[in-house]
Amino acid sequence: MKIEKTLVTPLIAMELLKKNIGNRAIKKPTVLRYSNEMKGGRWKENTGELIKLNSKGETLDGQHRLHAVVHSGCSINFHFAYDLQDEIFDVLDSGSLRNASDSFFISNIKNSNALPSMISLSHQLMTGRKDKMVKSYRLSTIQLLEEYNNNPIFWDSVSKDSINWYNNFSKILSPSTIGGCYSVFSKRSSNDAVGFMTELCCGLNITNSSVNILRNILIKDKIATRKMAMDLKLALIIKTWNLYRTNSTLKIIKWDSTVEKFPIIL
Repeated sequence: MKIEKTLVTPLIAMELLKKNIGNRAIKKPTVLRYSNEMKGGRWKENTGELIKLNSKGETLDGQHRLHAVVHSGCSINFHFAYDLQDEIFDVLDSGSLRNASDSFFISNIKNSNALPSMISLSHQLMTGRKDKMVKSYRLSTIQLLEEYNNNPIFWDSVSKDSINWYNNFSKILSPSTIGGCYSVFSKRSSNDAVGFMTELCCGLNITNSSVNILRNILIKDKIATRKMAMDLKLALIIKTWNLYRTNSTLKIIKWDSTVEKFPIIL
């Protein structure tokens, strides 16, 4: 086996893919995500990940990166491992890719297990893509880290408060749901966001009866056999937040996706 660093142009990538025989099916969202990283100048070339070829020049590992080069039209430097045995292909997929939580942990970011999901949900809610989320628009690990590093004090505070509320609410809502919603609400009103989340998760000194109605809905869902869809849960949380913000109340809090649009956060 020999390893070399090579600049791969879209033309070279296409030639390599012509020899891509017997590899796994292409995941289009993955190709689109890689392509967006390349076009946005965020692709990291020196990660230690190799494009692996056998003695015939056939690609054993790296087809998604090659497809992304073609799709993006960018020329990217990759490290190639040549002359590998075909048998290695059987075990290449048995390992796990480094996910966002791993990268946050390596970067010494607190609450690394939950924080990436909080930022991801916050992004989805802010861009209005929560109800019909397209995978290719999800933030990549690099983008999640960039979002965190743009405002680390804010996100450290969000994650710390969200974990506390998660424990106070007997783990009825996930940290990512609490943190994602709280981060967006706080951008509307920091004081209202703290007040709403404290009332919802702690159940103390509730000033709006709609909050108590939502608490009961969420508690019943936690012990129910058939769980509430995430979009419905988020819609109810946002509706109740809007009632809290406008000092309004409802006797019944519900959302029907067949007749209502996903609620806008006030």
